[in-house]
Amino acid sequence: MASTRKLTDLDLSKDKSVPFRRKPFTAMILENVQLVWTNITVEPLAAALGICDRINMLAIQHLNFEKACRTSFQYGDEICTAVIRGTNHSQYDLHKVNCQSLVTEMTAWVNFFLYLFPPFLLLFIGAYSDRTKRRKTFILVPFIGYIASTVGLIVSAVFFDAVPLVYTGLIEALLPGMFGYWLVLYMAMFTYISSITMAEERTFRIGLISTTLSAFSMLGAAITEYVVQYLGYVGSFSLTCFIYSSCFVYALVYIPEIKRSEVLFGTQPKPEETSAVSDYGRNFVVFLRELFDFRNVRDTFVFLFRKDSSRDDRKKHGKIVLMMINGLIMWGPCAGEFTVLYLYTRSAFHWNEYNNNSFNTIYYLTEFLGTFFSVAYFTKYLQVQDSLLGVIAVVSTLCGTLIFAFANTSFIFCSGALASLFSNASFVAMRSIISKLTSAEELGKVMSAFMLFEAMGPLLYNPM
Repeated sequence: MASTRKLTDLDLSKDKSVPFRRKPFTAMILENVQLVWTNITVEPLAAALGICDRINMLAIQHLNFEKACRTSFQYGDEICTAVIRGTNHSQYDLHKVNCQSLVTEMTAWVNFFLYLFPPFLLLFIGAYSDRTKRRKTFILVPFIGYIASTVGLIVSAVFFDAVPLVYTGLIEALLPGMFGYWLVLYMAMFTYISSITMAEERTFRIGLISTTLSAFSMLGAAITEYVVQYLGYVGSFSLTCFIYSSCFVYALVYIPEIKRSEVLFGTQPKPEETSAVSDYGRNFVVFLRELFDFRNVRDTFVFLFRKDSSRDDRKKHGKIVLMMINGLIMWGPCAGEFTVLYLYTRSAFHWNEYNNNSFNTIYYLTEFLGTFFSVAYFTKYLQVQDSLLGVIAVVSTLCGTLIFAFANTSFIFCSGALASLFSNASFVAMRSIISKLTSAEELGKVMSAFMLFEAMGPLLYNPM
């Protein structure tokens, strides 16, 4: 019998009697599916967000326009039906302009309040999540705001005549904004992915989230016309409320929290001071005190301008600041134009909400294809640098914006979506660059600062 040493020293690669056996094709497919399935974390949340955002956008736009006509101006049923359907009758032009003006004015202050609270929260969340390694918490919190907002919109739709347009705007703005809106959710998701992914795979994983969001935004844009038409306002908002609630449960149960640091910031309450308070209440008070400590605001930005940092660190921090400014410049105009796109196309091309929805479907289809191609081909296959990917995206964005600005027909306007094919890749590149320039201990601060600059974009550009 051969000894253990002889068996260990045996070179099987030279033994021609041992044939190489490939895995069966079915086994390989199942293995790959299992690998993908076991690595899914926040991608379903991005998918749900893409669908719900499209459904809510069309339903809210239609609801606000109808409320402006029927409750604010109290026009008759014949007039409002013609105006809402976009019927091209000259005798209703004044009524249409009045409704559009009122909704435009409301949209300006709604977006202001919608983006007012998230930057304030981002100032505290980044440093706090880095110190405590609490990433999952801030994935959950925005969904509370989404659920509360959709419940409020259901009430507004059920009591259509009793709830004025201004209260609908407050429901639409304050409830999601106070819980962080998509800005805090995106920050938490991208920070979570960056924390559990190796540096060389971050561009792909971040791009995968963006691709998922684009794909399901496209799906949402395609089905939202039928959802709103057949389910109505109450059914549409109930559907999105159910999806948001499912996302909250999924994140709570299936997304594992990153291991927390044992040393927390601040002082723990003394037992005698909190003996009458339950453990849950005491922990919640401690959480709020630690979260809204103003030292978190200082820590969010002070690392970018440390005087004791090395020359290489200062170069990295300079690049991060430039990426943040670039994010503001790129996202601001996009947010501003999409705020008034629905009303602009109604006026310029006599579109109704369904024509606008068809355009959104085309837009998100091209965005999905461009993002997928960028991630799968440029990043994964060609190993293109993030900076070059960003240049391609910026050129694509500029071409699309020029077409949107000077289009005089519906066909030319829709062709702007094709020119904007790679526009979404700019945010993939920027987030990937800043995540690779940052240590794991400072990912939350950097992502919060980056999303803070993105939040400033709508605040500056939407009122314009």
